[in-house]
Amino acid sequence: MAQEKPKTSSWWRTQGGAVECTVSFGTSGAGTAFIHGNKLIVDVTTALTAEAAAMAITTPIAMRVLDVTLVRNGGGAATIDVLNGVGGTSITGGASAALSGDTDVVRATELDDAAYDVAKDAVFSITAGSATFAGLIIIDFIPGT
Repeated sequence: MAQEKPKTSSWWRTQGGAVECTVSFGTSGAGTAFIHGNKLIVDVTTALTAEAAAMAITTPIAMRVLDVTLVRNGGGAATIDVLNGVGGTSITGGASAALSGDTDVVRATELDDAAYDVAKDAVFSITAGSATFAGLIIIDFIPGT
């Protein structure tokens, strides 16, 4: 029996049991979003610029957000905020996820318990507060009700 060719990390993120989410962008940026296990992985491949409604991700399930991690793939300082709904309440406490330079990895400093429950078919709104951002936004969650 022939051995199967190993899968790449990109294949696992996008095809290895992942569920694709609907993503829309503002005036800049491009990328994809997938739920894989208990993580919503947002892969921003073309940089978001500073704008209030940089992108929106529709969730196919209800979830309670437990953590938000940013992995920047390059560029200068940036501040990212994750909101429950378009123009909604900040889950990350008002842009508390700030990157200071190139290839940073940071976690949100706080989560707001008034906003961390996201309904099925609701929208996560991502804002880019300053500079540009390209990389991964990883949202850890447990299924909601």
